[in-house]
Amino acid sequence: MQEKQDQYKSNFILLSLASFMLLLVSVYLVHDFSFNYGVGVGSILQASHTNSSITPDLQSAALNLSSVYVAMWESYLLVAMSAIMTILALELYFHRTNKYEAVTRRYTLVHTLLSIIYIILFFIISASGLSYAYPAILLFAAYFGMIVALITDAYTEYVINQPKSAKSRSTSGFLINPATPYSNLLLLKEKLFSGLQGNLMIVDKHFNSQAIDNLHRLLDGATGKIESITLLTSKDMLDSKFPSNYGDLRNELNGKGVKFEVKLMDEKDASDQHERFMISNKGAFKIPPINIINKKSEHITRINDSSARRRFNYLYKRAITLENHMLKLSREPDQ
Repeated sequence: MQEKQDQYKSNFILLSLASFMLLLVSVYLVHDFSFNYGVGVGSILQASHTNSSITPDLQSAALNLSSVYVAMWESYLLVAMSAIMTILALELYFHRTNKYEAVTRRYTLVHTLLSIIYIILFFIISASGLSYAYPAILLFAAYFGMIVALITDAYTEYVINQPKSAKSRSTSGFLINPATPYSNLLLLKEKLFSGLQGNLMIVDKHFNSQAIDNLHRLLDGATGKIESITLLTSKDMLDSKFPSNYGDLRNELNGKGVKFEVKLMDEKDASDQHERFMISNKGAFKIPPINIINKKSEHITRINDSSARRRFNYLYKRAITLENHMLKLSREPDQ
């Protein structure tokens, strides 16, 4: 997944550069044809007003007035198309991590279509015989932009549609068999938890002391690339051993350079939050309750990363830390 994102990043930088170069070319063409059209109209009006013939150096602009007029409006179309192409390329670059590949493909297909139309229209204008005086740098920019845009669009299509690697397929989803709980932990650790990196975020309102034990086993030896673990659970799952078990695991993880935080969801949020999910740099996954993650027959699958992060951030902001909750309980008078 990360490899594809890196490919997308390089592709969309090239696509943005090529599209912007075509935009500059188009703006130059608008300026050039508008200027020549103005000169042609002006020479005709001046000749008509003074009852004199058009000077030789202005005759070309006057004779080709209708062609220049058409080319001017065609160049306006080139500006519009290249502007849309630039916006599409920048949109793909800045939001590439939040786009499904199907959405990315639609964007690149639109960009490819506009690129093809742009090329056709550019050569139609060139074939009109009005482009003989174009500076070499303009032609270089135009040809470079068109070639790079087409090649990059085609390559992005290839990247999107190429078969997933075995590693990628192994984390796209798998089924937990309740008849093999021990093997399930090994499967989960090998295919999912061993590859986690960055900031790990978990929403599981059934997370209890047994879940702490399972999480420790799943992450054993796999915390080298994890920077922090933030877990959201519900107050209902706080059994008597939870605070001490949490403290022990937190201290152990802190010793390995991993920050561990547990927060308790707002009661209404916990009641409404039925789905359990986990987010890391590897993506977002729907998971069974971690306390029975190796025993519940459930398909672990990928979910929308951006939607999962938005939901997590919403729940996190409304949640209370376990430490503050325990402090609050200690201050309440015994009933």
